[in-house]
Amino acid sequence: MKYTAFFLLSALCATCFYACRDQEQIDVESPVIEAIFLDGVAVSSIEVEQGTTHTIGIQVSDNKKLESIGIETVLNSVLPTPPVGTYMLTVSNTENQEDALSEFVFTLSDSISSNLIAEITATDVNGNESQKRIGFTITNGLKPVIVGSSSPTANENGTISMSAGENLYISGEAGDLDGLSSLRVMLWDQNNAIISTSNITITGNPQAFSNASFDNAQPGQYRVVIEAIDALGYKSYWGKWVNVN
Repeated sequence: MKYTAFFLLSALCATCFYACRDQEQIDVESPVIEAIFLDGVAVSSIEVEQGTTHTIGIQVSDNKKLESIGIETVLNSVLPTPPVGTYMLTVSNTENQEDALSEFVFTLSDSISSNLIAEITATDVNGNESQKRIGFTITNGLKPVIVGSSSPTANENGTISMSAGENLYISGEAGDLDGLSSLRVMLWDQNNAIISTSNITITGNPQAFSNASFDNAQPGQYRVVIEAIDALGYKSYWGKWVNVN
């Protein structure tokens, strides 16, 4: 009887030991996006010229092991190949690698300009995720110039936060030395599909517009983009993220 009790107690202790050990190994800490570099220089936002080649570096750390680091813009077609989708690099890890610097090399088109927001995502092997948003501007003196604003207004990270059922209003102005051929405000869903478009009638240059609206917002993450095209076919973009809770 004593031996039976001893073995039962030993088994119980062993079970508790392994259960506690497994519980301690559960990782709930998200990676930390420590720094962002443009051509080797730490930056808080990205501003580049059309037709140039650059390297974006992202420094990330994690308490366990990293899996991937990615970057995408409000309008993914601004970046070269792939024209649509997320720029994602998988981190080549050795066991227990906790730090990584991923670099993305890209050459920008000389026929585009933008004032957008880029979102950086870091994920560890246990699925914990961190995100950071920064300004991403491509300058081009020959392309249309867009000035935009929103109600509700965007925060410093370029994100418009709204409640379900609320309306989003976009106002602004666009102009170009060669004249405008098209001006529109678009709302994109999280699957990169345009779900609503407000076309602005061009009557002047620059062309002002107010209260292009998207009504009765539903919960989810969206992107609002102003697109201006000049008489020669060159395009400019302005965009923000929209979070509806």
